[in-house]
Amino acid sequence: MSKNTKSEAHVISVARKIIEARGGDFKAWSDEAIIRYQIALFQGDIKWKAKILEEECQKLINVEVEKRIK
Repeated sequence: MSKNTKSEAHVISVARKIIEARGGDFKAWSDEAIIRYQIALFQGDIKWKAKILEEECQKLINVEVEKRIK
C-alpha cells in the first residue's frame, strides 16, 4: 500500500484528538471501525465494496501521476 497523504494523516490526527477529548481510546476505536468495515465486506455490503474500489483506484491514479511527473 502507498503511504498516507498529508491530508489523510491530518484527518487521523484530528479524529484521534476528538476521541481522546471524549475520554476514549483511539486505538480501540480504530480497531472497532476496521472490524465493522471487514464484517460489512464479508456480508456483501455493496457500498463498502464501492468505497474500497474507489480508494484503490485513487491510489493507482496517484502512483501513475507521480511516475509521469518525475
